Amino acid sequence: MQQPKPAYQLAGLLEVLRQDADHVVLTHGNLILLIWRGTPAPEACATVYDLSVDLARKCGKSKVSALSIIQPGARAPTAEARKALARLHDDPAGVVHRSALVFPSEGFLGATIRSIALGIRQLAGRRQGHDVFQRLDKALAWVTEGLETPNCRPVPVASLLQALDGFEVSKHSKVA
Repeated sequence: MQQPKPAYQLAGLLEVLRQDADHVVLTHGNLILLIWRGTPAPEACATVYDLSVDLARKCGKSKVSALSIIQPGARAPTAEARKALARLHDDPAGVVHRSALVFPSEGFLGATIRSIALGIRQLAGRRQGHDVFQRLDKALAWVTEGLETPNCRPVPVASLLQALDGFEVSKHSKVA
């Protein structure tokens, strides 16, 4: 009996660039999605910006958007990992349209993660175009707003949310 395909393959919307126990890197056109599941390794964090530059080149567009999703159980990045993530905010090649971080938890843990994200933004010279969200749908809509896509069509936010369900992202992120 043939196994059913995961939602992201059925949708044909997402391409898996990298995947390990701690993170998954997906793309849709010139949108890069990072799902953080475990400990953000400095090496993995250092490649986030390079992947963005490569994606802009591959898509033939000058801008990309990045969306990071912190899943429950993920650990806070070390100081070294935070410094590596700040490259996305510095954006030396000028390829980042917008970047967003989604962390659905409330209370003390949510406030702690949001303060870490704001600290990363403070490390960077370019602070505009980066934001923190509690809801995946709101973050995805914001990060893709005004993004010039390779096919000049709007990013299918609702379809991407459904495709991300295959990675158990929506189950942990508040959606309307």
